[in-house]
Amino acid sequence: MGDYDDINARNADKARAAGWPELIGTPGQVGWAIIVRQNRIDEFDDGPIRGSSRTRRKSNDVRHTP
Repeated sequence: MGDYDDINARNADKARAAGWPELIGTPGQVGWAIIVRQNRIDEFDDGPIRGSSRTRRKSNDVRHTP
């Protein structure tokens, strides 16, 4: 078992404990899906995603338009 297998096993255990459904597919697909799912969960746990600087600048321009 490699490093990524250990990480995937821990992430799968966390998902099971949280009530997420089991993933199905080939071993490679399931390993990839576990990583993608955990990355998304981590993003949600980190809070709202901030917009790009261009988006923030544009929204500031709109708010300050007389």
